[in-house]
Amino acid sequence: MSALVTLEPGEDLVEPIAVFFFVVLCNIGYTLGWFTELFVKKSNTYGPKMFKFGLAFTLFMVMLPAIIHFVFFLF
Repeated sequence: MSALVTLEPGEDLVEPIAVFFFVVLCNIGYTLGWFTELFVKKSNTYGPKMFKFGLAFTLFMVMLPAIIHFVFFLF
């Protein structure tokens, strides 16, 4: 019986799995953005504030692997 996934020596399975979980995390964040507006009193300032927060959070999540690798590089 053959394996469904075969990895050659030196290959890693972590990156594809991390990409999948990142996509799921982004979709959860996108869904929570409009979902929170259902339970908030109508306001002209809530949407722009949440947009800025979501943008900052997404940029942080994109940069997180680089930050982690940089910290490991320093120590």
